[in-house]
Amino acid sequence: MITYNALLAACVAFVGEAGIDAGGLTRDWFQEILDTAFSAEMGMFKFSQTDNITYQIDEMSSAPTRQYRFVGLVLGKAILDGQPIGVHLNIPMLKNIVGYPITYRDLLYKNTSFHGSLVKMLAMPPEQLEYLYLTFCVPSSVKGKEDEIKPGGSDILVTGDNVREFVNLAAKYIMLEREGPKLDALLRGIYDVVPEHFLTVFDFTELELFLGGVPVVDVDDWKANTDVTGEGTSSWAGKKVVQWFWEIITSWSHEERARFLNFATATSHVPPGGFKNLGGHLGEKKKFELRLVRYGQVGYEAGYPKAHTCFNRIDLPIYSSQSEMRTKMEGVLKFSTEFKDIKGFHIE
Repeated sequence: MITYNALLAACVAFVGEAGIDAGGLTRDWFQEILDTAFSAEMGMFKFSQTDNITYQIDEMSSAPTRQYRFVGLVLGKAILDGQPIGVHLNIPMLKNIVGYPITYRDLLYKNTSFHGSLVKMLAMPPEQLEYLYLTFCVPSSVKGKEDEIKPGGSDILVTGDNVREFVNLAAKYIMLEREGPKLDALLRGIYDVVPEHFLTVFDFTELELFLGGVPVVDVDDWKANTDVTGEGTSSWAGKKVVQWFWEIITSWSHEERARFLNFATATSHVPPGGFKNLGGHLGEKKKFELRLVRYGQVGYEAGYPKAHTCFNRIDLPIYSSQSEMRTKMEGVLKFSTEFKDIKGFHIE
């Protein structure tokens, strides 16, 4: 009888094919399985709504949960072996694997239009919300029906006092509960191979690089397909900041470039054909954008760059020195690692 541990340690052999596994057959094995599992024909996963690179679970899939558990076992084996698989999961999926908090902002990748509606609700004056006559329900996966997101939700109106609770519960329901059995099965498969507490050493961007492999980020291609906008683009200070930006990016390793690209676009990998084929949140091609902003203005008091992932845009303050700029840019690479002890769905 073959034990689980023996199976995990076994070399790969293809039936009817000669060959000694010195690494190549194992890579082929991972590739064959995962290419099939993530194919449109299998219907288990689908692209995120923000790009055509990263995958998420298809909550409407009729595939049995045991298939998701099997994919989890394969992903766990890849993590255990340090085997890049070339499959790119979206940010919410990666967060779930390493136990990072999911917020309503992550709904962008799952349902872009509903995410936009929630953002508008949070920005509305309280008195306007009451005229929407919304209740604690969301559109069901069954056409024409609604699902309550808390007990008695159909009788609870959304007001200025409870709108943040509604936003978080709605996002939690759509992101986690609708695909709950499938997600649970996938995670159970991963954790059967690599215990969950071992995965907390990663942040989600590190896990993406670990699974997808560190890409070669071509700075010349990136620069050639970037638009510079905002305040002071023609000024000496603005031109100097743009020059410093590319000097800093060039000085970084491929892994550091990939992590910054992930910060800016929500994926560390460039689509086939290079940066000219970066996709926007509506599926259109959207070039990378550096938008210059005044240092210290409202929202930029701390001087850190800000990312707008659905627009492939970085808001870059106009710094007075390259050394400060480098410190702030490297700071955003380290930011996510400060919250490794936070688990589950985060109520903001």
